[in-house]
Amino acid sequence: MFEVVNRPALQLLRVCVCELICGQSVDASTGNTHTHRMMGLKTRLLVSLLAVLSVRSVAGSHHGGRLIPGAPFNISRNDRGLQQVVLATTYSFNNQSNDAFLFRPSAIRRAQRQIVKGIRYIVDLEISRTVCRKRDHDNILSKCDFQPKGRLHQTFQCHFEVWLIPWQQETKILVFLCGP
Repeated sequence: MFEVVNRPALQLLRVCVCELICGQSVDASTGNTHTHRMMGLKTRLLVSLLAVLSVRSVAGSHHGGRLIPGAPFNISRNDRGLQQVVLATTYSFNNQSNDAFLFRPSAIRRAQRQIVKGIRYIVDLEISRTVCRKRDHDNILSKCDFQPKGRLHQTFQCHFEVWLIPWQQETKILVFLCGP
């Protein structure tokens, strides 16, 4: 079962629900109710929603210092699986791009892994244009230098989510968004 760790947030949720349903305010410290001029329905709904979200975010991925199964967790930028996924998505970007030059990862900003019927990687990274041209088929991406600062220098901020299902030898790119 789900156990809420943050008791004050849970108390706030109870207060908001009582105000919403009963039209009464509740003193959170004593539990006493007071009739008052009711705030607007939209405001009470918003307060209730925020209380629910605060409880949910507190209980999101950690419980007593431990990871909750199924929740995304941060991983090292040097993680072998992450490096393979980053390389595969970069090749995918290069194959779909109309640019004459190849791009390669220049920085990984955030990297998470989630275990859900396989492994889901959630990554924010930068990819930058290299000096290697696509038409030169003997290029090894890791040996391609980045374009120097100037007219041809270009970097994209990318977010991608990749789902690996190893026992089915399947890889799915769920999200791949890049922009300047």
